[in-house]
Amino acid sequence: MLPLAPPLTALILALLGSAPRVFAQDAAPPDRNLVNTRARPGGMQADSPVTFPEHGALPARFPPDVQEESWPVEKDYYLFSSPCRSLAQIEAIQAAMPAGRFTPPPNDWQHLTRTRRLLTEGGSLHLIAIGDSIINDTMRSGWVALWRAAYPKADIRATVYVRGGGGSQHYREAKRIEEVVVPRRPDLVFLGGISQRSVEDIAAVIAQLRAALPEVEILLGTGAFGTADPRDAAALAAASHSGTGAYGPSLRQLAAEQRCAYLDFTSPWAEYLNASGLHPHHFYRDVVHANEFGEQVLAKILMSFWMAPPATPAQPARRADGYRGIWFTLGQKFPHGLESHLYFADSSGKRVWRLPYHMSGETAMPAAEGAGWKPAPQVHGAPP
Repeated sequence: MLPLAPPLTALILALLGSAPRVFAQDAAPPDRNLVNTRARPGGMQADSPVTFPEHGALPARFPPDVQEESWPVEKDYYLFSSPCRSLAQIEAIQAAMPAGRFTPPPNDWQHLTRTRRLLTEGGSLHLIAIGDSIINDTMRSGWVALWRAAYPKADIRATVYVRGGGGSQHYREAKRIEEVVVPRRPDLVFLGGISQRSVEDIAAVIAQLRAALPEVEILLGTGAFGTADPRDAAALAAASHSGTGAYGPSLRQLAAEQRCAYLDFTSPWAEYLNASGLHPHHFYRDVVHANEFGEQVLAKILMSFWMAPPATPAQPARRADGYRGIWFTLGQKFPHGLESHLYFADSSGKRVWRLPYHMSGETAMPAAEGAGWKPAPQVHGAPP
């Protein structure tokens, strides 16, 4: 990872005719998705408190502070390294962004066994994210820096391969997987965005990847945002990329059939924005794309996915008021904190209690006590 060039160095490079590499924020590919364009701006425009430029996007409040490496590819495609943000900058953005909450998505570790082993036991792990400008936004959040911090034993590197409006219908053609992706030998491939034409196209890309890289693991993600209003459940479900509409179950089924992991971005995205109490455009830089706050919502979603523990037999426990049953958590150690919950189910499975808490390092701090609970002094072991 190259550090930012100081002003004098940048001037020398310019004089020598070698300009420093651009940031992902500046290299963001234009959105060419026919469904998500300024011509069809969605219901959010009617009451938006934000005035977006006629052309381009609002200026970045937090320009990325880590310079990524980029490589030449064909016209309209972009290939560069990630993350382009430091942990310090991510922390600053998350401290400034509006508060919200969402239900952590489950992690299907069943189809990420090799990835999990590399994360927890150590080894080189190369992620390649493939898609459109929404995937560009997702990776520009810098979530990979958080991922590295959460799993220090792993040597994680990430590459981003995007095209404006790019879906698997584009990447399956012209030997793009064979000539751009396969030679980089990814251990994990993330396919997502809002520009997928069909699950059949995604299946074709999966087949090409597996033919050349039999051990590669794949994460399939729904879209998170576009112009669909997250406050309108029907409009959100109608979006072609939505995990809450027909696309979600179709993509989930494909993931099961092809032994891929699945992540619904739509539901937690909408839940966070709605919980903030603000107009959704506070999280956008134009009518389609996320600003730094929106990008960090994506980072939070991804980190909650990657920090979810694998399914294990629940531990026997006793509630403070004498009920016997099982307890379990959604959330693990996360350097920058993770809102989650402790759950307790009695042995009959008919009664479930939830205790919100906030993770900071390895400490669980109850946010509120559920009926009959006493604050738990630890998260590993039975509550009192």
